[in-house]
Amino acid sequence: MHAIGNVFSHGDNAREMEQLVKEFGLTPLQVLRQATSGNAQIFHLIDRGSIRPGLLADLVAVAGDPTQDVGAVRKVQLVMKGGVLYKQP
Repeated sequence: MHAIGNVFSHGDNAREMEQLVKEFGLTPLQVLRQATSGNAQIFHLIDRGSIRPGLLADLVAVAGDPTQDVGAVRKVQLVMKGGVLYKQP
């Protein structure tokens, strides 16, 4: 995890992720990890932040590769919360 941790916890996450890449020099992958598994680790939430058998599925699927272009998180194609599908194309 990067030394600055995750400085944003709510709001316009896409904008905040883009800022972390542009202004702090993090890679898109570092930002995504901090927003998911990194936060779960900080708060000792072992059942959150990753996709594994036995965990509830809270996830989004986006168009594009957010590990290369974090702005792809703006292009949400699918939303699943607690294993329930809420949005799909």
